[in-house]
Amino acid sequence: MIPAWLSKAVVPVLILAVVVLVTAFFIMQAASSFRSIVETARQQERDGRDAYWTGQIEKSNALTAQAETQQTKEALRINTETANTIADLRAKLSTLEAANAKLPNGRAVGLDRARVQLLPD
Repeated sequence: MIPAWLSKAVVPVLILAVVVLVTAFFIMQAASSFRSIVETARQQERDGRDAYWTGQIEKSNALTAQAETQQTKEALRINTETANTIADLRAKLSTLEAANAKLPNGRAVGLDRARVQLLPD
């Protein structure tokens, strides 16, 4: 059937083909493992970077919230202080108007000595 010389030539070629196929299979497995290792390292680096920047953003947000709180407190203090000043000035004005109304010649035009003395320094 198959001549002896042909089987002697085919056997080494078959063995070589099997060795090449097995080697190619192991190389592909190694490449797949290497790809998996690289992808895992990339993912870990990406997660680490995301965690770092998330922490930085949270820190910045906390500082911003603290600054806003301080500004709100300062605005409330200024508002209260201004309201007190306005109330004091209104009280002084009403006192001055009452003192002016008590003076004689209430409908007189111009300033006389008594009215000038009511003016603040």
